[in-house]
Amino acid sequence: MLKGARLFWNGVTWRKLLSAQAVAAALALLQWSGNDAAFKATVPSTWILVHFTQWALSALFIVPATLRADDAVKRGARPLWAYSLAMAISVLAALSITAAIACAALGYGRAWSHGQNLPPEMMLALYVKSTAEMCFTGGLALLCRINHHLARQALVYIQDMEERRTLLEERLTDSRLAIAEAQMDPKDLIRALANIKSDLEHSARSADGKLDELIVKLRRAMTRTVVASETGMA
Repeated sequence: MLKGARLFWNGVTWRKLLSAQAVAAALALLQWSGNDAAFKATVPSTWILVHFTQWALSALFIVPATLRADDAVKRGARPLWAYSLAMAISVLAALSITAAIACAALGYGRAWSHGQNLPPEMMLALYVKSTAEMCFTGGLALLCRINHHLARQALVYIQDMEERRTLLEERLTDSRLAIAEAQMDPKDLIRALANIKSDLEHSARSADGKLDELIVKLRRAMTRTVVASETGMA
């Protein structure tokens, strides 16, 4: 269990935690400011503590959950499912711990002698409202995260295709140069054949040597052409 906890919190830094807490505090304050006066008058005065505690715990769990979702996406998991599961784990964990703390410390339970005397339906509605607000905000953050991942993936794909195109262009250029170097100049071929014809008229032995030399040159040129063609197709 301890090993699993270490794996879950692996990669989490104080900077990431503090940044997440700052954003969560700002969002919690924004949500609380958006409530009307009638709602604030209806709920217990300590509900503001529950509200901010739930947001803080969600931010605490969302950081490692997002990191584990990033690892899952790198292994081939679908971003929507991975990040949605990370958000659900964070919200449910925060909701469970917040409800336990609220019952134990603030008396939000009917079994406590110092209870808030809240109807169960009202207490459930308060938790549902707070969780719905977190899910809405988390959903927007989830879309931003998925969009960031898709944009980064598209950028990596474009860079990979650009590198492949550059490599293919280099191979094509090298193969063309190799084929051009392998080709025999037609003027040299005609001149060699003319010399052989002239030697045949005077000395057959000299003509045979030049003919053998021409055959060797043609074979070498043919070999280089074949090798260059195979290199360009590879």
